[in-house]
Amino acid sequence: MNEAWYDKLDEINHNDAEKPMITLGLLSFGVLAPFYVAYRKQQQEEPQEQSPLNKDEQRRERCSRMERFVDSWSTEAEYIDRVLFRKCNKESSNPDIFEKYNVKSLPTFLFIKNNEQVALLTTGDPVQIETAINDHLNGKK
Repeated sequence: MNEAWYDKLDEINHNDAEKPMITLGLLSFGVLAPFYVAYRKQQQEEPQEQSPLNKDEQRRERCSRMERFVDSWSTEAEYIDRVLFRKCNKESSNPDIFEKYNVKSLPTFLFIKNNEQVALLTTGDPVQIETAINDHLNGKK
């Protein structure tokens, strides 16, 4: 048994080439760890400082902006007789409607023609939405 123990020690003692790398790694981690921890804390705190609004307030702000666009489009002469705009609030509406039309994110614009869903657009970009509306009205899609 003593021979096996000495053989193991002999292998460890002969592997001196790896020892400086292990020592260097431990030293560099020990030296750099406080800076890394401080950096990580700063990275985690910055997004909260940059965004003072909580998620509900951000969602409400985004939704109200889209509602203003929809209100504007629904009164434009170009759309008033050709497009029926309907707004649906997820908190106060029947959740089955969202499942039926596969609405997963807000805002979602559904294009329904003859009681058939012909397109779904999930963007908050008014230019893309207006382009899609015009394309459907002009028969491009």
